[in-house]
Amino acid sequence: MRLLIRFARDYPLNSILMVLALLLAGLIEGLGLTMLLPIIGITIGSSTGAGSVPAAENGASTSTLERMVADGFAFLGITPTLGILLIILVATITLKSGLMLLVNKQIGYTIARVATSLRLELLQA
Repeated sequence: MRLLIRFARDYPLNSILMVLALLLAGLIEGLGLTMLLPIIGITIGSSTGAGSVPAAENGASTSTLERMVADGFAFLGITPTLGILLIILVATITLKSGLMLLVNKQIGYTIARVATSLRLELLQA
């Protein structure tokens, strides 16, 4: 734990940016996963799989999460069809993967910087 505190103290900007980026990636992943419930509802609720969310059609919802997603789409003025939900799911997965790639790259650079500074401290001692 002391080592993590030391890294955060020595590299505060990098530490804050990496934690914020990881939190953002988690939120994006959560948004993508919330699309699964309406997708399942559409595929089970309609035989063709091309209809809109049943909660958006008749106002009755089986879960709070599905109601929130339907309300969010209604607020944006979008009809939540299977195609739109799948596009959003793929977009959020792609965005999260790209963000995680950048975060892991930054973590690698930070690790290299920390290792270099530790080696220099060892040589100076």
